[in-house]
Amino acid sequence: MSQHRGIWRRQVHLFTLPYRLLLASPCVGFLPDFWSRVLTLSWDSHTHQYITERAILNVTLETLSGLKKHHGNHDKEEIRLSRGFWRAVGEVVKSNAATDFRSSTRSDPVYHFDSEHIESATVMLRRFWTHTVLSVRAKEYQSARHSLGQLFHSLQDFYSHSNWVEMGQSSIYLHLLQPEEPAVPVAKEDTPTCMECFSTTCRNNLLPRLKTTQENSQLLTTGYFSTFPPKPQGKCSHGGILDSSRYLGAKGGINKDSTSPLFSPHHADSPYRRINNIHHQL
Repeated sequence: MSQHRGIWRRQVHLFTLPYRLLLASPCVGFLPDFWSRVLTLSWDSHTHQYITERAILNVTLETLSGLKKHHGNHDKEEIRLSRGFWRAVGEVVKSNAATDFRSSTRSDPVYHFDSEHIESATVMLRRFWTHTVLSVRAKEYQSARHSLGQLFHSLQDFYSHSNWVEMGQSSIYLHLLQPEEPAVPVAKEDTPTCMECFSTTCRNNLLPRLKTTQENSQLLTTGYFSTFPPKPQGKCSHGGILDSSRYLGAKGGINKDSTSPLFSPHHADSPYRRINNIHHQL
């Protein structure tokens, strides 16, 4: 019995981590998702803000409900979250949004899983997670929320910038935060990944191996964005009207950042799966 209690305590410690780091000092506001929807002309898009808030809220409510049941409280009374909680969530969201605007991160492909920098981006993700855990243990909650926001941004970008969804994957990529889990090989620099696409919506521009559902044959890729690093011939672009690399072969793009074909060539491939992915990745 004592062994089971010890396992349970470790599990509670792990799952209450996101909640604990949200309980400390207040924070300021964050970039409203309203403007993101205006700029992309996609009113039904799910932004980084929405996905992050939803993930934290889901994990928090599940954790609190589990704690109540463990202590024998089976009442169905509503769980109320304080203003301090929402201010703390706002700080995580602000850190997330800043990744797209801070000069040191906005054009760095590692922070966005762009340009097939998948392995180095994965290393960075794990550093963010380690920093978050160590900051919580040191009761440096503001630092923890900052690194968690950065982690969320990159994690969300993996699912919307890669071909993970197109390979028929509906579950999370465990290897991103768990090194012991199997890794899907990344396409080599000289391996073509896309075909030409001459319209705003690119439905079938990934080469067959990049969208196969056979696990032993799968390859990961992400789109190249703008001019850095230079896009090799035959590689996929990020795509959309803000990406100058979309004119280089292979023309088009594969991102699923929004529901607008002007900004997201693969807008039809359900970018909303990122929500559940981020939730369960915690």
